[in-house]
Amino acid sequence: MLVGDCLTGARDALILETMTARRPIVLAILTLVLMGSGWPTILHALASDRPVIAFTSHRSGNMDVWLMQADGSNPRRLTSAGAGDRHPTWAPDGRHLGFMSMRANGNPDIYRMRIAGSHVRRLTFAAGEDCCPEWSPNGRRIVFESHRRGNFDIFVMRADGSKQIDLTPNGVYDGTPTWSANGHRIAFRSTRAGSNDIYVMRANGSHVHRIPGRGLNRTPAWSPIGPRIAFVSNRSGNDEIWLMRSDGSHLRQLTFNRASDRDPSWSANGRWIAFESNRSGDWDIYKVRAHGSGLTRISFNVADDILPAWRGSR
Repeated sequence: MLVGDCLTGARDALILETMTARRPIVLAILTLVLMGSGWPTILHALASDRPVIAFTSHRSGNMDVWLMQADGSNPRRLTSAGAGDRHPTWAPDGRHLGFMSMRANGNPDIYRMRIAGSHVRRLTFAAGEDCCPEWSPNGRRIVFESHRRGNFDIFVMRADGSKQIDLTPNGVYDGTPTWSANGHRIAFRSTRAGSNDIYVMRANGSHVHRIPGRGLNRTPAWSPIGPRIAFVSNRSGNDEIWLMRSDGSHLRQLTFNRASDRDPSWSANGRWIAFESNRSGDWDIYKVRAHGSGLTRISFNVADDILPAWRGSR
């Protein structure tokens, strides 16, 4: 399998894969390499914990996982399997990514890889669709949605793919799970009450609590530093990004546009939210401060850029 087009040789891949473990030494090495080769500064951002966003893009003619800096600069492709790679999620160590791929006979499964795009490992092998993974805050588990039993349920597994457990065994849709900051709870979307609402449960699947709301409410994203949840709702007439606390209080609309805004992702410090929007005519990545100011478009491509995942926010 090819590593993404930002990596052109074994030496460069080795540098990128080990830099988070030995940052002072690697930064010096990267400086020398970059001076001679003109590599983009996204490698410095990865090595120094500066904000980096993983996302899904069709700009190469196929859905692949890409990286860019938080201002949209230096986009670099990580996967090139030619089969559709989506839904990136960061491990807390910043050195690994989980994602969904259809590379195994067209079946959507969960995979993990190093940030260089190498050491790709398949984690799920069920016949049904497995997607929407999110790494736990302690790095030990991955939560995801699965259709392996005839309807979508929320499953959790160890980060190596073992011990896969169905947390919501019922006959309705349960999906798009997201961990609380301490890893004790999971928010998700469900149709169990006959409508599309956000629910919260304990990480073992117990004590399920519905947060009722008007319209279609989905794709929750829990803040990495507190009780707030960003989510998508059409209660104002079209898909917008909304905020609330995990008990449903302090509800606030964050984006206001006639187009669709979807798939929010928090920055590691909880100050920014990245999301996808088609307000420019195609799907691009935008970011906005959590209090609503500073709306900025950060991807500019005629192909679709979707599903942002901010490093440090799983």
